[in-house]
Amino acid sequence: MSPAIANTPPLRGHLARTGWGVLSGSKLPGLPTPPSTPSSRSPSSPEQEGKRLVSEVASSWSQKYIFHIRYGGTREGRIHYECIFSRPTDDKPVPTMVVHVHFMFIPGSGAQAPRLFFRFEEADLRHEWKLVKDSAGVWRAEMGQQSMSLRQNAFERFLDSYVRSKDTIRQRGINLKTMFEEPRLVPPPACEHEVARTGSKLPFSRMSSTHSRKSEASEGEFRPGARTPQSGRKVEASREMAETMEGALKAANMYSTKVVPPSSLAELLANVLDAADEDNIGKMSHYEVSRLLMATLPGFGLEAWDIHRFLTYTKEDAEGFIDSRALVDMSQSIVFPLSKRRKEYADRGFPGLEVPIESIRHCFGDEITLTVEDLHTQFEACAAVDPSRALYYGVGDNGVRSVLQSRDVQTAGSGAGSRPSNGQEDVDGDEEKELMALKRRYVRECLNALIERISPQESAMLMQMLPEDESGFVMIDELTERLEHLRAEALHNAVVPCSVKFLREHLVTRFREVGMDEFGRMKLWKIKEALLKCQEICISRLQIHVLLCLADPNSKGDVKVDIFAGMCSSIIPHMCNAKIFAATAERLMLEHAEAAKERQNAELAALGAARVATPGDGEEAPVEKKVEVDQESVERTLIQVFSLVDDTRKPTPVLPPETIFKLLIEPTDQQIQGLCLDELEATGLVAEMNLDANGEVPYHDFVKRWVPIMFELRKNPLLGAYLKNGAAETLGFPEPNFAELEAFYPLLPPGHKQRILEQKERERKAAEAAAAATEEKPAEGRRVTKERRAATKERTTRRISTLPGSRADDEVCRLPSKGNALSCPVQEQEPPPGRGYQRRKAMQRSQTEGNLCAGVTDA
Repeated sequence: MSPAIANTPPLRGHLARTGWGVLSGSKLPGLPTPPSTPSSRSPSSPEQEGKRLVSEVASSWSQKYIFHIRYGGTREGRIHYECIFSRPTDDKPVPTMVVHVHFMFIPGSGAQAPRLFFRFEEADLRHEWKLVKDSAGVWRAEMGQQSMSLRQNAFERFLDSYVRSKDTIRQRGINLKTMFEEPRLVPPPACEHEVARTGSKLPFSRMSSTHSRKSEASEGEFRPGARTPQSGRKVEASREMAETMEGALKAANMYSTKVVPPSSLAELLANVLDAADEDNIGKMSHYEVSRLLMATLPGFGLEAWDIHRFLTYTKEDAEGFIDSRALVDMSQSIVFPLSKRRKEYADRGFPGLEVPIESIRHCFGDEITLTVEDLHTQFEACAAVDPSRALYYGVGDNGVRSVLQSRDVQTAGSGAGSRPSNGQEDVDGDEEKELMALKRRYVRECLNALIERISPQESAMLMQMLPEDESGFVMIDELTERLEHLRAEALHNAVVPCSVKFLREHLVTRFREVGMDEFGRMKLWKIKEALLKCQEICISRLQIHVLLCLADPNSKGDVKVDIFAGMCSSIIPHMCNAKIFAATAERLMLEHAEAAKERQNAELAALGAARVATPGDGEEAPVEKKVEVDQESVERTLIQVFSLVDDTRKPTPVLPPETIFKLLIEPTDQQIQGLCLDELEATGLVAEMNLDANGEVPYHDFVKRWVPIMFELRKNPLLGAYLKNGAAETLGFPEPNFAELEAFYPLLPPGHKQRILEQKERERKAAEAAAAATEEKPAEGRRVTKERRAATKERTTRRISTLPGSRADDEVCRLPSKGNALSCPVQEQEPPPGRGYQRRKAMQRSQTEGNLCAGVTDA
């Protein structure tokens, strides 16, 4: 039995950001294709029923607006209406501003309930109003808060905002005449003036008998190519900017010759954001800003990926709001470089093809599955702390899912005495719930917590691409599909990775930010900081780990950055090339299918040819198998070896990074040698060390976090190929030209070596001054110590002499020294119990024996 359509949630569990095309019979789950509409209808026809329901909904929105409902026809069984809201006054009985709301009614059929959808003006957000049956069996519009729509009492304010925005646009000169005004406000021919240059018409109110035709044209029309007092490059730059702005405004359907267009992108965005900021607080939610930019910036040659990239540079507060002024200030310096790189990317023929989603699933499927599992664990733990952070799906016994608010989640199972408010449905005590959405700030925190699974680049882009509602809830119920889409879009929009010029500049800039020594070297465990800061290179965390495995440190753990950056300039374009990836994925899928077929044939052959072999008769030599240690053994062994070396006895066991580097890169311990770690694998492990505030590595967390990644990389056929011998020849990525890269963008900025040497000289002088000051203080300290020691000896003698049965002339036990080491031996103290007890006891015993021998020699 199919569930009732009234309880069926929207297609994606949130507002559908799409047109009415999704409402066809093949798109709506559970809705049969309705029969064709007859030419005549009775008074109780679906058209009349739909109009009555629309009237019930519209009358609940406002008391000061009046509305008129127009029948819009029936298409594919869906009945359309147009509800026009207006507010006439005594001064203006014919309103100049109206708001159109488009309704669509789907009649019920049999067990299927009717449904009523609506949208405002030309918006692409589709809302649904819930319909219920009354006691007489008549369908009515349910009053109260609707699921995933505006707040219950916010519709009137929403209509007010539409009227204000239209009034603002009208004041700026854009024609917004209504259908009633058009035939009545046409001026007579004598009141129009033809401008010879462009053919545009100026209203009579802007003409004056004291001005010439030329002055009228110059006042009534903006000419982008007009001369200004500037000259030379400034004039050319102004002309180019004006042409760019004109083209962008035309592409966004915002251009008008009746007003002077903005002179810059910053001015345009300032006007757009100011018009949208109804409360005039200078901040807007990420949801609003993203929609505004998606409607404005495509005219500047940006794709949706580029706009998402622009939004990653914005700073959001804890509630997900963006400062409008900060956004405007940085827009010019980011949007135009993005547009320039996008144009060059398209001119070079990239991406060249669309990567099939099957290729993404074959190459990244296991990694994405593990990532989604870890993310859901993080999300569930975060939502358990405070249910108000989350939205849930309620799943009843009949399998129907309904959206629950936080209050419903808290009242679920609390008994019959509790009842949710705001028109929400009651929740059965045995109803299950599934996590649907989280507040934006908590989604970001959970993504940033999985540093071994999600790179900062992917985390930032995922926060822009996940669906979001007006309340700031981010939908997390389809993470697998979202991550697959993100990987595919990263290949389709590899603007910086596929350009050696942009890539070199981006990499070197990040390495300079992290810091290098005077010879352009960096510690192995600091290289990842530069790669994680490369915002323009959207690669996965596992791909970054592969790059770290290919680093070549010296015996002290220093890596030549010019060599490493050159290697990245060759491998990253190969990783991010859509054509190469598609061809490689196709080859891997064929190899996987052939291997599966061979395994199946081998199993069948083994079953058919089973026989008992005679000893010594044609026995084959045993084949040596490569010994592989399992993941749990590797983790246990590494923690054990690190613990034996650790003498700090801190609550959180830590080791210096240099110690771990020596143990893994140059292993002398037999236990580590028995793990059979590859040299590149050990290098990648060391490169992933995270240092605490004291510059030490908490090795328990380090081992538990990164050893599983090492084993996961072994099973990855795509990325594991980069770590095999002869990978450059096998995969076909070119050898980097280090001289050409250095000539294009030098690694070290001018004066870098001199500044480093001066800094070291200052540090050396400061250390010498501190040492000199320390040498002067001990002389006084020794004299004080001797005086105190003599006074202490005198007090001890006096105290002993006053004891009963004691003599002042008796020998007084003195402090042991080299001279009296034999006569007054010091009692040996036991070392404290704990880790390393036997080793410390043996060292103490040997030190005591050495002191005794020294005492005998002196005597």
